[in-house]
Amino acid sequence: MTHIPIYKFNYKTVKVFGWFGFIIFLTGLIFLIRYLTVPGSRESGLELPFLVIVPGQGLLAINIALNSLKNRRYYIEWDDEQIRYWQPRGKEPEFINKTEVVSVEIKNLEVLIRLTDGEKKFNLKHLFFPERKQIREMFEALNQKD
Repeated sequence: MTHIPIYKFNYKTVKVFGWFGFIIFLTGLIFLIRYLTVPGSRESGLELPFLVIVPGQGLLAINIALNSLKNRRYYIEWDDEQIRYWQPRGKEPEFINKTEVVSVEIKNLEVLIRLTDGEKKFNLKHLFFPERKQIREMFEALNQKD
């Protein structure tokens, strides 16, 4: 079985980025609360706009990390009998039995798979070139079987 993730990135780095975002958010929130509640803290030189932006930056970093980790679930894999994939805009994983394939049409970054009971599209735009080439070869070989 060949398994190819749609998005490739270093998961450990993304987790560290998320934790740094969390620390930045907490630090900014603590200083903002201190600025608003403790008398005399307004003379510390920290301005309110800065104290509002810092927690926002932390939330943005957390959001980016969570979205990247969510993208981990998208993949394409195949064996001798089936092609299974989950694309970014899909709600759940899909599968295609290779025996149901009537024809395959490859246009630039889109693969149109005509089945006995309809058709499905597979988009290659999120993949890097080596993986894109490998998937194209698999679909071309599937088209040659007929």
